[in-house]
Amino acid sequence: MFPARYPWLRQGYRAGNISCGYQTMNLRTIIFGARAAKSLLVGVIFGVIGLAMLAGAAYTRSTTAQEIRTFLTADGVVVANTETRSGRNNSVSYAAQVRFTTKDGTTVTFKEGFSSNPPAHKVGDKLKVLYDPSNYQNARVDDFMNTWFLPLLLGGMGLIFGLIGVSLGLNALRAGVAAARSAVTGY
Repeated sequence: MFPARYPWLRQGYRAGNISCGYQTMNLRTIIFGARAAKSLLVGVIFGVIGLAMLAGAAYTRSTTAQEIRTFLTADGVVVANTETRSGRNNSVSYAAQVRFTTKDGTTVTFKEGFSSNPPAHKVGDKLKVLYDPSNYQNARVDDFMNTWFLPLLLGGMGLIFGLIGVSLGLNALRAGVAAARSAVTGY
């Protein structure tokens, strides 16, 4: 398996030990230690991504709650479905064009931020609209997808990534302790 010019490596491999200067280490200790370090690194990466997603979920939930408290409501109607193309294959989705009248009588038309195929709303559908009283174009349809989808998506994904990170980190710590124990006891 090993070339003849490295007999010490061949002998160490057969014995299960590798000489590292003044100390002889069990090959199993080296392998488990390296695996533990890789697993810990991957766990930290997953944990950081999970924390970032949870922070994004908290921020979007906070801004959504603030908008619900400060925005005014109005009755709107879908006047058109605008075709939107995206992606490499030019997939088609539709976003509703919604018209509503503000409290001071201004008529405003805006494009819904969420698009789907088939269209989520038909022309003529009546919808509740939330709008900013200081900027009428800052408006959105008051439904689940436009209000709570992003905070829940980020929170759920952040929770999954965080749990994977914690799990990998704990497994890495357990493997590291086993590697250290093996280095000390030889088993």
